[in-house]
Amino acid sequence: MLNADKLISRYCKQSEEERKNELTLATKIVSDYLYACDLDEKECLSFFLNIVRLFVSADRKCGREEYELFKQIINVEIDYDSFFEFTNAGASNRFVKEMDEIIDRFDAKTKNAVCVIGLSIICSDGIVHDSERKLLQLVLDD
Repeated sequence: MLNADKLISRYCKQSEEERKNELTLATKIVSDYLYACDLDEKECLSFFLNIVRLFVSADRKCGREEYELFKQIINVEIDYDSFFEFTNAGASNRFVKEMDEIIDRFDAKTKNAVCVIGLSIICSDGIVHDSERKLLQLVLDD
């Protein structure tokens, strides 16, 4: 079983370029998986939005760093206030449970890619809160 603390530690030791490359690859892996499941572009975008929403809301705060990273992951124009409102709606236990159940059905490679995207989000502000660490561990566990 993967450990959130070890993943976070490894991630924090990576260079900015290594992180960017890993995020780019993870985004492609998740996209390829979703398209292979016959989801259309709109459905794929919706799922990516929910991944971002899940991890941004883990600490109940939406920082500018997370907003900038979101724009990098998903090439969609959205203003900060709308992004803030959207991600705050992801803080419910029901949403977290539903997303975890969906992610649990992914193959290991795709699930790990989702975790890389989540790591990128939770580490973007330089502080990893306990709630973020717990959420990452929840997603990692089967």
